Amino acid sequence: MKDNSSGIINIWNLPQEKIFVKLNKNTRRVLVSKLLRRYKTLAEISRRTGLSYSITKKFKYGTRSISLQALNKIIITLGKPQLKDLINKNIEKLLSKTGGKGISQPKTLFNFNSIEGAIFLSAIFHDGGINKDMQPFYANFDEKMRTKIKNVSEQIFGKAEFYENKKDNPFVRFPKIIGIILVYGLGMKPGYKVYNNPAVPEFILSSDLSIKKAFIKQAFDDEGSISRNEIYFSLATDVTNIPKEVRSRIKKFKLLKFASRIFLADKAILENIGIKPTFSVYETKVKKNKEIRHYWQMCITTKLNLLLFANNVGFTINYKKEKLKKLAKKYEKKKEISPYGKGKVDALKRIGELEKSKGYFNSITLAKFLDKSFALSSLRIKQLKDEKLIKKIGEQKSRGPIPIYLYRISERGRRYIKSQKL
Repeated sequence: MKDNSSGIINIWNLPQEKIFVKLNKNTRRVLVSKLLRRYKTLAEISRRTGLSYSITKKFKYGTRSISLQALNKIIITLGKPQLKDLINKNIEKLLSKTGGKGISQPKTLFNFNSIEGAIFLSAIFHDGGINKDMQPFYANFDEKMRTKIKNVSEQIFGKAEFYENKKDNPFVRFPKIIGIILVYGLGMKPGYKVYNNPAVPEFILSSDLSIKKAFIKQAFDDEGSISRNEIYFSLATDVTNIPKEVRSRIKKFKLLKFASRIFLADKAILENIGIKPTFSVYETKVKKNKEIRHYWQMCITTKLNLLLFANNVGFTINYKKEKLKKLAKKYEKKKEISPYGKGKVDALKRIGELEKSKGYFNSITLAKFLDKSFALSSLRIKQLKDEKLIKKIGEQKSRGPIPIYLYRISERGRRYIKSQKL
């Protein structure tokens, strides 16, 4: 039963046969006493409620947890719907079955339309996931980030009994009961995100700005990286079953509708804050299983965008936070810097010198010639190409997954240089 429009999930609106509870002793005795006063024997209670004799007996003596479905049958049989309130206040533990890990001192209303909810969901959508056994997990090398997600989970669900691996590839795995809440309450999908392409719940995209900021900050903590001048973010999507000619058009025209739905949600939130990233996409093959993936990347550059990010989003991870602090400080002191360095004409002139010596240029030769990073030279090429001041003339063989294209200054670019000399 999905009730994800508000982002607030009531325990009784979940599949009741999948939710088990352990009631405190006094509340269980109250329910058993009411049943025995009316029906006298366990056999008659079993017949009236439709529960098996075994379940009835174990509930009386408290030897096992009981499903919400069974409790609801007891409530209906007694004709006292108000007993739900008594039960809600006295659940000691919430489980997905009669044993195993669960949630102690659980909430019975799970509010995801909150800052804590946004952080937890973003963690699951980005560095985390829900495995095939419906157990949510969060993988991050930074212990501070894992602790953060454990803390917000407690504020949403109660005290979850999780498993944490702190060695190679550290992660936190939450109990299945939380997976049931996410899957049946919010409509999230278990399995690899690169295949099932899950959607971020609509209530996050239409929530208050503070909640959106919490979601996107967690996303960049997980997937973002920062260089001397830009902030990057990338996510993959499986395109194995998309024809080659369609994949070529996706890359050529940057058809964002083919990007992952998580990527598009992140883009929408950034734009809602006022940040306008640029986009690129490249294709790679997974040799192990012959799959094809598109890696979509967004880049945040220019003074306005970087300062908006620093002041409205930021990072939690210390080394990223320090790098962003230095970057923001640099831009706060300077006037808006041209994306081309000293200017468009100067950039084209320098590129012309390189082209004259080699007959072409690419992102690697340009990076060496200008003594800049590969990422920065790639961005400069993209900016000039978008304005049709340079043109692509071919592709160079590459050992890596990212194609290396060859360029020359276009006729339009040469006319532009001449016009600026006048």
